[in-house]
Amino acid sequence: MRAGHELSYYPAFYPSDITLTAMSPAEAGAALRDNKLHAYLGAAPTFTGAAPAQLRAVESLAGYVVLTFAPDSVRFKAPRQRCEAAAQVAATLAGRTPPFVVHPFPITPFDADYLIHADRAQQALHATSKLSPDRSLRLRAAGALGETLVRAGWPAAETAWDAEMAEVSLDGLLDPETERINGTVGPPWVRQGWYHAWRLLGSAAGIEAQRGAVERLTRGEFKDPVERYNAERQLVEELTRPCARVVLGYTVRREVYNDEYSFGAENVSWDGLDGLNTPVFVRTVKLKDFPWNGPLFLGIPSRPAAAWNPIAGFGDPAGRMTWSILADDAFMMSPGNASWIPNRIDATSSVLGYRPGGYEVPSNAVLPEAGTGILKRVGPGKRSSAKILYRVLASPYQDGSEMEMADALYPYIFAYRWGGKDGDRSDPAVAAATALLRERVVGILPLNTERRVDRISDLEIERTAIIIEVYLNAGSTDPLQVAALAPPWSAVPWPELALMEEAVRRGVAAFSRQEAARRGVPWLELVRDPAQLDKLRTLAKELEKEKFQPTGLTAEVDPPVTAESAARRWAALRAFDKQNGHFLVTNGPYQLKQWSADSVKFLVVRNFKYAIGIGSFDGFADPSVARVTRMVRQGNDILIEAEVEKFVRLGREGRVVKEPFKKGAAKGFRPITPRALAVLVASDGRVVAALRPHWQEDGRFAASLPKSLPRGRYRVLSAVYADDNAVKAEVGILQVDVGKR
Repeated sequence: MRAGHELSYYPAFYPSDITLTAMSPAEAGAALRDNKLHAYLGAAPTFTGAAPAQLRAVESLAGYVVLTFAPDSVRFKAPRQRCEAAAQVAATLAGRTPPFVVHPFPITPFDADYLIHADRAQQALHATSKLSPDRSLRLRAAGALGETLVRAGWPAAETAWDAEMAEVSLDGLLDPETERINGTVGPPWVRQGWYHAWRLLGSAAGIEAQRGAVERLTRGEFKDPVERYNAERQLVEELTRPCARVVLGYTVRREVYNDEYSFGAENVSWDGLDGLNTPVFVRTVKLKDFPWNGPLFLGIPSRPAAAWNPIAGFGDPAGRMTWSILADDAFMMSPGNASWIPNRIDATSSVLGYRPGGYEVPSNAVLPEAGTGILKRVGPGKRSSAKILYRVLASPYQDGSEMEMADALYPYIFAYRWGGKDGDRSDPAVAAATALLRERVVGILPLNTERRVDRISDLEIERTAIIIEVYLNAGSTDPLQVAALAPPWSAVPWPELALMEEAVRRGVAAFSRQEAARRGVPWLELVRDPAQLDKLRTLAKELEKEKFQPTGLTAEVDPPVTAESAARRWAALRAFDKQNGHFLVTNGPYQLKQWSADSVKFLVVRNFKYAIGIGSFDGFADPSVARVTRMVRQGNDILIEAEVEKFVRLGREGRVVKEPFKKGAAKGFRPITPRALAVLVASDGRVVAALRPHWQEDGRFAASLPKSLPRGRYRVLSAVYADDNAVKAEVGILQVDVGKR
């Protein structure tokens, strides 16, 4: 910049540096009170006396409270007996103040697909109001849940018990199935309520009975949304029918951030399932004192415990936030719904359509060979159900090397090489994390690398996009869910992956905790283990001297990795380690600078070639919530009225405002975009139509009933989402009689 003029583009995000510190809730409370902490992630702080007035709380789904019946209980062998007993327990708790929200249904208002199940959730809650409890049921529970039962009049049973009440955390439920590997997260349906119900109740209900339904949902092979909605409803109905385990309600995670006039943070986004420990938080949060270049201080309840390696590390809460700060994922989980945000994959990438077997895979497309990773042509005659065109938004890695086609393709090679079951090139954690990719990808077609020059003030910045087409056997009503299955993306340079591979192959370490324990070697660590670092440095020096070219990156890639280019990349990686004292290189917005057992510090990377700039995700900050307030039938139309709840900033202060959701609704200068959905449910519980409400000039949403409906009684379920935020968006339900007016 010159003459004091600001540039119109700032790369990376608002804070200039971020410090993440492990601290107890009491320590966090003191730091928040003294304006030494901006936010506390993952738990509620505690205070001596009243909480400071400058704090603002955010809520997310923490877990479920379930009642599990003893398998040897004589009294409750039949599903009907168990269901009635569980409903009686819920009835006694509904009028009290238990440490959870009484909600006897596995899909919650925090789930983006709650609309599809809202009528059954309300029916389950309504049914509890008609029951009188049979207090001869012997219940067991610990801690606050046990105290709740005693207050509700249930006698405690420590030994012989019929059912046990316990909390199942959402993290504990999903973490074993959530795959995080080198900038990709999955499975893509991990945010769906039906999937949570399956994980929560599947084993108790008899997993094999529903596995086929789950497989169909994950493949997404439905001709229309109605068919999918019915499949979801049927699965959840089958999961809840046995009542071996019954959901009584859900718990809410309350986290706080400092909103103090000068020191505090603003422009905060959080996730309905993950709370503040989410990539979108770091990418939106802005400081009031120094909006564009200030230090952000974050607290977290536990020390970093997982190894810092991008393949099978960073899995604990501190590690997840560390990775969110350091590196970019190809797609980020959308904080307000079950879809995905294109992050380092250009938003114009698209699923060109879902047609079973409808796409011919070009014969010159390639797939890596299992066990070796060598890219081989698929040949003629292959077909797929989806075709995706990816534009990878490249930018330099922090060791100064440019991202190339080889970097984008190497994760595919890695997945096939290390996804086996035997030998020195296998790891069960890697195999599990890459199973979907290997199962669904039919062909990969590298196309070309596009380069353009953008002018920013008097600077000329070269932008690079790597274009790759991928063919998959997968479908979904959400194209982004398919695109998130197997994007061509590496958050780290190929030499870093190759260094880790060679270290594992030579017995220096193992990618995952489980495999390290099995082999009796350390868990692979790129930063904090001096003994491992010494071995990695010796190995990197050897690989540079050899001009090591990993199998699969030579003649099969255009441009190929030559001996000379490999030597340059190895030299760059070693120079980075010499300067920074570790091998954790990414092309993300922040760089690791300091670390200890309790604290980690990161510095922003203001490289103008970085593909994302300040403000890119501001639309997700301070999310608004819409609620259906009234539904009426007018002839063949259903008219829907809604209100919007939004957080409005006045200067540096803010307040929550509720108003009718009318045309022109805005949050500051940003219009609030509505999306309305409605489904028509027949008296037998089948979804018979997906309605498409449109926004009228009077601010109401209108949806037309199908003209050829058979006579009978139906329910219309409707929801309005503000800026696609489905979290806690209240659903309206209207009963309509067709054949009567």
